[in-house]
Amino acid sequence: MPCREEVPMSEVEKRAATHRRLLLAKELYLHGREHSSAAGAINKMIAVHSLHNAIEVTLRALLIHFDIRPEKPRNIDFDTMLKEIDGCEEFKRRDLRLPLRPQIRKLNDLRNLVQHEAHEPETATMEEWRVHTREFLDLVFRDYFGESLDRISRVSLVADPRLRAVLEVAAHELEAGGWKTALIASKIAFEYAASGLKATHAPERRYIRVTYEHERVLAPIAEAVNENAEYLGVLATGINLIDYMRFRSTPVTAGLSEGGRPATLTRASEVPEETARWGHHFVVDSVIRWQLQGLTPVVPARWATACDEWVQQHAPGAKGGGAPVEEEHRPGPAADAVPGE
Repeated sequence: MPCREEVPMSEVEKRAATHRRLLLAKELYLHGREHSSAAGAINKMIAVHSLHNAIEVTLRALLIHFDIRPEKPRNIDFDTMLKEIDGCEEFKRRDLRLPLRPQIRKLNDLRNLVQHEAHEPETATMEEWRVHTREFLDLVFRDYFGESLDRISRVSLVADPRLRAVLEVAAHELEAGGWKTALIASKIAFEYAASGLKATHAPERRYIRVTYEHERVLAPIAEAVNENAEYLGVLATGINLIDYMRFRSTPVTAGLSEGGRPATLTRASEVPEETARWGHHFVVDSVIRWQLQGLTPVVPARWATACDEWVQQHAPGAKGGGAPVEEEHRPGPAADAVPGE
């Protein structure tokens, strides 16, 4: 069966569509992996569905991207997909054959039992399905698409180009093992995004004023209300309270000057890899969540120059080593991962 990497749509559009499908496959895998380690029958059933869906989305990406079935194969069974992909003449010339066929067929059979008979998968097999799914995705992403499952990132789904550029600096630092600098860049990205939300969506901030006579008693209350107005504003956008508090408690505090120039304070000499990766995931997930709600997390226009300069200084290959410069300052509301002024 012929297959070629040429389509009527532009190559850019085609690769963008394939990239989205691969991102979806990765997200489904991560979702299944999370549920596979949780207790209870429902979690195991959801895990099997998500792990299988990750494989199926990847197979459909192959069918469409390489023009094996360019018409978007909605009604095609699992075995037929495997047969048509391995029957592709181009793949035969490249000596490519889908990996782990017996294992993914077995997972397909299990998914059918779960879906049609509410079958509860055995707990002892969940690690097996996680490993097989991960290995399948690793090999297909690499051998067929020239992609890395670890490196393909949701950052590409961030709409604002400046915000995306800051997050790409963080992603590069994660790849390079620069855990502290990755967290610094992620914190700066959150500051820019939250400030953009405030600039475009939040009502004008109102302060409680007190008279001189009552200042001693009421001033602390007024200050708390004013600060928590911004804090609660972030939570009102759907950010999980526990995750937000965890993000704030990480050993990096970031803020923005009146001109939009980032400033950070680090409270530890080293940042654990898990903390850096989780912080980056939290920021990217928050930005995408805001976009899906119709909000506009963007770098405010008045800070565009400052953001561009920061990215130019810290992008891979930039003079100065690519690590964000830390500047100690007094932590305050704007420096504690809430919308800045």
